[in-house]
Amino acid sequence: SSYYQGGKNSSGTKLSAWYIQPELRITSSKGLLVRLGAEVMSGNNNSLSSNIDHSFVPLYGVAHRFNGSMDLITKFPADVSGAGLVNPYLFFIQPFLTKFEMRADFHTFYLQNRFYNSDDIRIDNYLGFENDFLFTYKPNSITKVDLGISYMLPTESFATVKNGGNSSYNLAWIYLSLTFRPQLLGLNFK
Repeated sequence: SSYYQGGKNSSGTKLSAWYIQPELRITSSKGLLVRLGAEVMSGNNNSLSSNIDHSFVPLYGVAHRFNGSMDLITKFPADVSGAGLVNPYLFFIQPFLTKFEMRADFHTFYLQNRFYNSDDIRIDNYLGFENDFLFTYKPNSITKVDLGISYMLPTESFATVKNGGNSSYNLAWIYLSLTFRPQLLGLNFK
């Protein structure tokens, strides 16, 4: 996939931004799906003054789908201080026993462009690593149970571009979700 954004941004500044997402998908004879790819969103070099904004803004809230289940990078361009994002990823999805699925997602996050902190020192572009595990059980066509486990190993650069936080803490969370989609009176609720 690739996209280009032009015209003017919400503050009236000229906009010239781009996005690319190369991806390779492989499915084995046993149902294992492997997705290897990257998301690359253009950004600005904050040490250069420019009358053109190069920060790509994804539309329609799609960041959760690609940038990890922890949702630490969802508000663009704010969550990367306008410097853009490079997100190489590797997904493994394996169904088993007809009602179960196991998924493991691996993300590494980098700034797409140079970023200088308040002391005019260029920070490292590497932001961190996130790993998401999802176990799904579908007992029938209207019920689904998800158990998710996610963690991230952030860097000092991540705390700098997010304007807060402490990179010495590894972030983790676990969730349990029940989805119920009944069909009543011939109507399908989705």
